[in-house]
Amino acid sequence: MKKQPRVYHGPFNIAGIPGILAKTEREAGYGSKAVCFPAGVYQRDVDQTITGFTADNAVAALIDYDVFNFHFGYSLWGDGLEDIPALRLAGKKVVMHFHGCDIRDSKVAQQKYAINPCQACWPMACNRNRAHAREVAQSLGRRVVVYTPDIHEFVPNATFLPQPVDLEALDAAKLRFEVHDRDPKVVRIVHAPSAVDLKGSVYLQQACAQLKARGVNVELRLMTQRTHEEVLEEVANADLVVDQLLAGAYGVFAVEAMALGVPTIGYIRDDLRSLYGDDLPVISATPQDIGNVILQTIERSDGWADIGARNRRYVEARHERRVVSRRLIELYE
Repeated sequence: MKKQPRVYHGPFNIAGIPGILAKTEREAGYGSKAVCFPAGVYQRDVDQTITGFTADNAVAALIDYDVFNFHFGYSLWGDGLEDIPALRLAGKKVVMHFHGCDIRDSKVAQQKYAINPCQACWPMACNRNRAHAREVAQSLGRRVVVYTPDIHEFVPNATFLPQPVDLEALDAAKLRFEVHDRDPKVVRIVHAPSAVDLKGSVYLQQACAQLKARGVNVELRLMTQRTHEEVLEEVANADLVVDQLLAGAYGVFAVEAMALGVPTIGYIRDDLRSLYGDDLPVISATPQDIGNVILQTIERSDGWADIGARNRRYVEARHERRVVSRRLIELYE
């Protein structure tokens, strides 16, 4: 029987994705681990925590793993990526995973798109090694992954993989947190930005204030610097969720909300919509019309249950962790 490879995911556990992938690969017989830096309040499950880019860690990883999945533009040696050619010479397989600001060209984004996540981002949150990371990614051929289609243009040789989520864990969270005696007259809207400037949070805050001034009974729950458990508790009790309003593609927060059956709003760029499929259930809104979109969604509240069911089916078909993991494993071959 062929021995399954030992697989590394790291060094950053972006939105919990490396941890979810490592867990799922282990269930399929791979010797996979997520070996990542601590993430503070955003900490998610990993298999091993590291505290620095050290020679000892790099040598140990070289011995311990056959496949290296590098997330967010960093490798064992940091953002210089100097070790990737050596790993390949040693017969190791290397896959680079990009998540957003680690590869997005902020100048191109601002020049091409009237709505973009870079326009209000100062100081710039982009990785400083983006140009070099693109060069390295190009050398890897098909072993490059992007998790949102808005960044695909910056690494055109990449495979677009939907963000994986753990439906069993999300369902358990809903059972733990769902409250059934909330005030039905209040529409609770949950928004959990990791960075308010990048997500267009100010537009949502302004829209909710204007709706309240017009007598619409909305409550905005702005979840910043909160743990994953705290965010899930809010989402489990939300009427509506608003994801980002600038990038043009939805993030893991939206996927988790959809998995829990909550109507989800976010900005979907017109040129990216076809990449998500005809059954995309995210309700699109821009910074300019977010208030009207929320109001229209509230006025159609009798359809929320149907939207929630469509959301769940969409996530099961595209984002369920085993579905995504099988596609990633194909890149190891």
